[in-house]
Amino acid sequence: MTYSKSIETKLNGVTPDQFYKIFREQASLLRGICSEIVNDIQLADGTKTWKAAPGNRKWIHYSIAPSGNVMKVKDEVETVDDPTKTISFKVLTGAIRDNIIGFKLEVSDDNIARWTVAYTNAAPDDYLNLLESISKTVDNYYAQLN
Repeated sequence: MTYSKSIETKLNGVTPDQFYKIFREQASLLRGICSEIVNDIQLADGTKTWKAAPGNRKWIHYSIAPSGNVMKVKDEVETVDDPTKTISFKVLTGAIRDNIIGFKLEVSDDNIARWTVAYTNAAPDDYLNLLESISKTVDNYYAQLN
């Protein structure tokens, strides 16, 4: 059986369009913006562009606080819906694959970033907290630019 759980972050320093664009077209910037969380990010399996499109794949290496352990995840874009600012990803490999099937980002015009994680066993609270930390870090990064 598949379950889902979501977490929302209020965006104060970044517009919904700016936030969505990071994940839609500029995921390579996450390493610089979120350097304490994202250790590395690379295109995978012949993917040649950072623009999210169905079938595009990437590796992300995350640092997990407070342990500092590195979690490697390979994902694939399943769907992109620009009018609703929604991107869904399927988890292909990595330690989380045993429990997490995929995740979805929805950015609303009322400045909310919502991550929803699909899972099979234990609630993915650590992974949701990681996604929330990334959201807050991107938001703070843009707040400092303005």
